[in-house]
Amino acid sequence: MWKLLQSLVDIKFNKGDVLYWRGDDSDNMYFILSGKVKLYSDGNPFIKYQNGECFGDQDMLLNLPRDSKA
Repeated sequence: MWKLLQSLVDIKFNKGDVLYWRGDDSDNMYFILSGKVKLYSDGNPFIKYQNGECFGDQDMLLNLPRDSKA
C-alpha cells in the first residue's frame, strides 16, 4: 500500500478539460479529491464520478484501451 501511495500524483483539471479519449492507452487510474468527472460515449454522458470516487481502474488493470471519453 505504501508503494501505491508514493506513486500518486496530484493534478488539477479545469471544467471542460479532457482527461482521456476513447481508444487511448489506459495507463492511469484516477481518484477525485474534489469536483466531478463525466464519462461520455458517442457524445452522451453515461456516468458521473465525484468527490472520493475513483475510476479508470478496470481498463488499466485489464490493459484495455479506454472505452469512453472523460
